Amino acid sequence: IICINSVEPHFFAGFTGGRKSIIPGLAGFDTTVANHSHAKHENAKSLSLDSNP
Repeated sequence: IICINSVEPHFFAGFTGGRKSIIPGLAGFDTTVANHSHAKHENAKSLSLDSNP
């Protein structure tokens, strides 16, 4: 799988692109909902990958 897109700040994933590109295209509904539930995590923040869920 090759994802071609931009890398930009993302409000809970840290950055768009990379691993954030794969979930919407390949995952089922339950996985997508579980992924987006990370937005509520206390360590979820833009421009961070360390300890970001």
